[in-house]
Amino acid sequence: MDFNLLTEPFIPVRTRDGGTRVLTLTELPEATDALDPAWPRPDFNAATMELLIGIASVALQPADDDAWATIWEDGPSDWHGRLAALAPAFELLGDGPRFLQEHGGLSGEAVPIEALLIDTPGANGQRKNADLLTHRARYPALGLPAAAMALYTLQAYAPAGGAGNQTSMRGGGPLTTLVIPQPAEGEAELSLWRKVWANVLPVRRPVEDIATVCPWMRKGVMAGKISQPTDGDRASRFHPLHMFFGMPRRLWLLVGEGFCALTGRDGPVVTGFVQKPKGHDYAIWNHVLTPYRQQKEGAERYTAKPSSARFRAGDWIAAAIGDPPLRSPAAVVRSIDGRIEDLRPTGTEAAPKMRVSGWNMNNMEATDWLSAEEPLYVTGDPARDAELATLARPLAHAADEAATAAVLAVKRALFDEAKADTGKGELAKTRSGILDAADDGFHAHMGRALAGEPFGSVSASWRKLLLRAALDGFDTAAPVPLGDPLKAARVVTARRNLLAAFGERSKAKNLKQLLPEKVA
Repeated sequence: MDFNLLTEPFIPVRTRDGGTRVLTLTELPEATDALDPAWPRPDFNAATMELLIGIASVALQPADDDAWATIWEDGPSDWHGRLAALAPAFELLGDGPRFLQEHGGLSGEAVPIEALLIDTPGANGQRKNADLLTHRARYPALGLPAAAMALYTLQAYAPAGGAGNQTSMRGGGPLTTLVIPQPAEGEAELSLWRKVWANVLPVRRPVEDIATVCPWMRKGVMAGKISQPTDGDRASRFHPLHMFFGMPRRLWLLVGEGFCALTGRDGPVVTGFVQKPKGHDYAIWNHVLTPYRQQKEGAERYTAKPSSARFRAGDWIAAAIGDPPLRSPAAVVRSIDGRIEDLRPTGTEAAPKMRVSGWNMNNMEATDWLSAEEPLYVTGDPARDAELATLARPLAHAADEAATAAVLAVKRALFDEAKADTGKGELAKTRSGILDAADDGFHAHMGRALAGEPFGSVSASWRKLLLRAALDGFDTAAPVPLGDPLKAARVVTARRNLLAAFGERSKAKNLKQLLPEKVA
């Protein structure tokens, strides 16, 4: 039984006519009707984009920005031939090397196939019947295309999985950021191929041995941590493009007959897999699709992770423009400055958007899936872009300061400040409400600045929005108890202190920076 990811109909896609069809990767550059992956699971859609970017990078290997731009304009040459050369590394089944599976196979007890899915509750959660939001026994079998994507998604985003079961090279549940070019007003959405190629970066070192990219092509698992390859044995064994094909888990798929519980299609299915511990143990790699952070200057860099299903203004700062020196955007987002003339429609100022996605993980359990598309403020003028970034950072950070000030005021009005967990639920609700209001207004205010409105006017409007949200949140949580003078005095004093947080004597530097004389 054969199934090759590069030559078989594999990926369901959304099409221009509003329908869906299954795409074969050999037709990707010419498939102008294909717009986006269309799996029933959003994590499969995000992982599919990463897989396609990785395949395009390895197949075409643009040496520099000029080579990339030529393919952007003219399309790839000999796409079919280049995929044919890679095809041996993308066999899902068979006796030879298998895509993202242990070279030579594994034997042992079968694990249900749905355990590949990151939101399937772990054994501990099932024993405790704690799987209220993420249910067990949903997918007794997966068709070969769905099984391939489940396998890739796990290897790319793998969280901690118990003793010896390694995380991905970006840690568990990394945040992914993609550049999504936009069409000119009135024109059709750009094709899937355009979206994929927009995220391919120059390959400075040619791939001489496919096993350095696809580790399942050689026997054995390298002992010790595999850091970003720079020299010596690791550099000879691992090409930088290995970032798209990390293999932290040692797996072997088991095949049967039936129907796919995800797509409903009949045919060969994967019913389970064998797993062994101690796969590739990755240190943090510099993955081009993920933002990075540091606890302090000079400290180890870590990948950014989603903190909820909502992408807040502060998250946008870290992912889109960075917050030096501790937060840096993904390399693909940073590359926009040099590609803006290619990535935006001719004669327009329509900058690409940033698509963000990832699992929010809590103690090895998936709690939320984040998916959003956010504007990027890239004009092609470095000085103007720097000015917009200088405005964006205090706006976003002021939202966090406003929420913190309101939470402190509510705590002073209602609860014992000395007890950290007192009123925790009410305080979290207050914070969330203020940040939600800020998220809804952040890009509207940035859009006004981009359109030429003076920064002082934008900042004053933003301060007004945050003040109103903070006061509304406080008044909802801590109404004045008119029948209790002592408590009423406490509430009024706390509200007065909240107002002071927005004034000249504020200790919140970003809120203070929004005052008229600070931004004039």
